[in-house]
Amino acid sequence: MLTLSFGKSTSPKFRDAVKLAEKFTSCVKTDNRTSVLLPVKEVFEKWEYFNQLFWTVVDWKETTLMYEDMTYHSHTDKTRIFYALQNAHWKWMNYIEDRVSKLYNTTVEELDLSKVNTKNIDDATADLLIDLYSIKKQ
Repeated sequence: MLTLSFGKSTSPKFRDAVKLAEKFTSCVKTDNRTSVLLPVKEVFEKWEYFNQLFWTVVDWKETTLMYEDMTYHSHTDKTRIFYALQNAHWKWMNYIEDRVSKLYNTTVEELDLSKVNTKNIDDATADLLIDLYSIKKQ
């Protein structure tokens, strides 16, 4: 679980950052802070929002990134975590695409989820298909 937290800012992008934070399931706003609790799966599913939010707030004075009970304050530490997540996201997307294409002997571009017979699909595979569909739609 990650937590991205930022304080009020005079930046003209502050309102945009709050709107991006609100795209996530667990956004907590107080008078002085906005914090987003982020399961890694939600980060992957909403990668574009996370990417934009992170780069908007990363260098603000009160921005912190918390991961595995460690709080990171420096630009270097926060970006190191970001790039590790980006790499994991890329590998996850490739894994999903590979699984789906092998299951249905097709490419991701050719796969039409509305035509898939779901009667014999187990829960894990259904989750993969839903994830892929959600990501491709965003």
